[in-house]
Amino acid sequence: MKKLTFLTLLCTLLTVPLLYGQTFTPSGVSGTTTFNGPAGSTSIDAGHVGQTRAPIGITHSLDQTIVPGTVTCNAGGIPTENSMIRHFDLPGFFGITQDFAVSAVEFGVEAVSGPVSLTLNIYSTSGPLSTAVPFPGASVTLLGSTPYVVDVADLGTIVSVPLSATIPVGDMMIYELLIDSGAVNSFFPGSNGSGETDPSYIQAASCGLTTPGTFAAIGFPNVHMIMNVVGEEVTLINDTFCSDETPIPFDPPIAISTPAAVSDTGSAGDTGTVGAGLGEYAIGNVTLNIQSDLAADVTITLQSPEGTTLVLSDGNGGATGLDTAANLVFTDASGNDPTAWAGGAPMADYFPEGGSFAATFDGEDINGDWYIIVDDSSGLYHL
Repeated sequence: MKKLTFLTLLCTLLTVPLLYGQTFTPSGVSGTTTFNGPAGSTSIDAGHVGQTRAPIGITHSLDQTIVPGTVTCNAGGIPTENSMIRHFDLPGFFGITQDFAVSAVEFGVEAVSGPVSLTLNIYSTSGPLSTAVPFPGASVTLLGSTPYVVDVADLGTIVSVPLSATIPVGDMMIYELLIDSGAVNSFFPGSNGSGETDPSYIQAASCGLTTPGTFAAIGFPNVHMIMNVVGEEVTLINDTFCSDETPIPFDPPIAISTPAAVSDTGSAGDTGTVGAGLGEYAIGNVTLNIQSDLAADVTITLQSPEGTTLVLSDGNGGATGLDTAANLVFTDASGNDPTAWAGGAPMADYFPEGGSFAATFDGEDINGDWYIIVDDSSGLYHL
């Protein structure tokens, strides 16, 4: 009896590598095919995209139907670390001509037996995926990342996960669905063989694939991953607000202010606040035309409707900088320091002396009167 027990144990141990070796295999699931709405519809239904905006679903899948047959690098159905990758030529193929603001990513779920941790990543790149190896390589920039735990409740669905990233105009986009290492449950993302406008890629070092390769290259040409990105083009609106109270002569010396009434567009998605996000405002520049008999005695300050002040220039320009009327332009985009202006005509623009517009007024309401406060402590000037 002991010998039989020993032989049985030995046989069991020898079969372990055959049963649980890491190989590219499909789920083995047969039966239900799941039909889904168009790319982006799950994100809209989940409220991950503003209902009043114009979301764009970016996908290479010709169909969102989940069909059994997805392949992963796995051991007995338990996935090792796998990267499922989609590359999107936003300007060339999708006609995106502005920055593209990502709000959500989507993926299909063919099979899952319990919680499995994923990491969803959005990258920008200037070239094809072949230039980004080993992935992710130096030629790609990670712009957004979020974790997600896929579970049995997601079975047969297109999952939408909020993710924020902005792809700069002219760049291409890479979406990576990373199955994290350490999984203890099975998971197969959703795919079909209904066609795709660009190949699906997989990278799995445990199966010897250390750079992204197509599913066709590993023997599974009909595995077309369902991976969508939802977002919208960022349209920049430039508005100029001017004071109606100019020109203003002053004599004797006095501190004065002139307002510019500012209002938001009132359109859907317009927050009416200063910031760097969608629907938020950036102060492009503050420009004033000014003449003074002694530039070094002039202090210029910007005050917001909420009362926050930012010194643009304080005592710069020396004795002669404003002898002749000149435009003073202040912008966060400038690399010129106004404190280095010791005389003569001013440069084309300056960075605000007291700090950036963006940081000083971040989160403030733009609506109301913005004041340019000019203080000339010595003599005659004209604004």
